[in-house]
Amino acid sequence: MEQLKWLISPILILLVFSLMLFVGICAAMIDPAGEASPGIERSSDLELCPLNCEIYKISLDNASYNETTNSTNFAYTVLVGNGACSIESLFIDFGRCLNPTDILSASPATWDSVEMMDRSGAYIKFDTSIEPPGIADSARSMIYSFELAGNWSEKLAPITADFVTAGGICSKDIMGPDC
Repeated sequence: MEQLKWLISPILILLVFSLMLFVGICAAMIDPAGEASPGIERSSDLELCPLNCEIYKISLDNASYNETTNSTNFAYTVLVGNGACSIESLFIDFGRCLNPTDILSASPATWDSVEMMDRSGAYIKFDTSIEPPGIADSARSMIYSFELAGNWSEKLAPITADFVTAGGICSKDIMGPDC
């Protein structure tokens, strides 16, 4: 038993020393700002993307009235530039203009119309994501559209679109239905 005690002590010392060396090497590879040392590549899966709302763009492409269905079709182009987080969802806030039943359809799927709890009105939520482009690629875009009951084609005013990303929420003013 005495021999076993003398054998375990050097093994414990060696394990502690190895652990300290490993921690020291890991600390030396990362500077205080959290950046990888030169020559060390960091996985992009581990990086958090910064919130830069200027990288996200949304523009109204179309607001056309259909007399046959008595509805207005809206189409928006959303652009995601280099260095952006992916868009996880898009909210379009109609304010007090509309009720959820006024939203007849939307694209792309998955979407939902929701009544605002704190005030009357509705918003539409798109759960379709847009991944950011690669470093050498141009901006990625997607068309979001919806159909509203009634004629809104000539009644346009600023409303709000919110991009929900891993980095946070970016709000943009867009043209939409005016009450």
